[in-house]
Amino acid sequence: MSLVEKSKEVIKKVIAGYNWPIKDTIFIEGHRNFGDCLHVSMIVNHFRKVHPTSHIIWAVSERYFEQFESFTAQVPCVVFPLPHDLTPDDRQEIKKWSSNIGFLKTIFPCVAVSGWTQSGSIVDNILFNAGIKELKVPRKPVFPHEIEDYQWHDQFIIKNGLLGRPYIVLEYNSYTLSKPPHNATWSIDTYNEMLSKFSIPVVYVGSLSDPKLNYGFDARGCTWKQAKVMIQRAKLMIGCGSGLSMLSACSDINTPLIEINIGDTINMKNCYGKQNSQSIHAKKYEQVIAKVNEYF
Repeated sequence: MSLVEKSKEVIKKVIAGYNWPIKDTIFIEGHRNFGDCLHVSMIVNHFRKVHPTSHIIWAVSERYFEQFESFTAQVPCVVFPLPHDLTPDDRQEIKKWSSNIGFLKTIFPCVAVSGWTQSGSIVDNILFNAGIKELKVPRKPVFPHEIEDYQWHDQFIIKNGLLGRPYIVLEYNSYTLSKPPHNATWSIDTYNEMLSKFSIPVVYVGSLSDPKLNYGFDARGCTWKQAKVMIQRAKLMIGCGSGLSMLSACSDINTPLIEINIGDTINMKNCYGKQNSQSIHAKKYEQVIAKVNEYF
């Protein structure tokens, strides 16, 4: 069975399992990259507000499904997984198929499927693709976390001797903007050289497959929720325009953000109005260090 046919069967089972009237059900697909899921969390939140009595089903990548299970406690809906490896063409096929089922609304807002046709940021385009002219909820991603994530953070801080010390969170890889060895902004050697000059502790976050850095405190492999708490408690974050930077734009995070060499269409100030963020264009890491020193 192809991934498309498998996805159709999953959607059918979700519909049958809840026995909801199709004509009163909104189907939203926000898939593939974690950042896409964060963008679409705002879309789901909007339609929950606009259609308080309708049923909403939201398809996310199976890779991130577990991280979004608790979303339903904050925004009532059904979140379910589809295969991670669906291509944009696969998703186009699912979009066409699901549009003929009879849903109240069928929404595929991500630009990989519905296009980038408007000027402005990627979020402007996602809102346009969702048919939203006036957003009825805060322009922020929605990503709840639990008490266990604070406990993990506290244990990490104590274990690494950071209790009571301000620290910086570093995002240094983007799977969207780069390919292995993931030099989205700079090479790993340049990041290592920069970190060797910092006097402030740096916690670097990412996948276990990301290159290990020679300096700083290694938080690779933590969950997205744990990373969110790490960012929330940090004095400052340095990002490279990927999912971790988007986490810093959540409504319950006020940590300042410096994004390195990220364009206006995807930086957090233009995407989510994060006022204490800035994107600096830096060829040398000394420019970043000088900017960081303004916060300490």
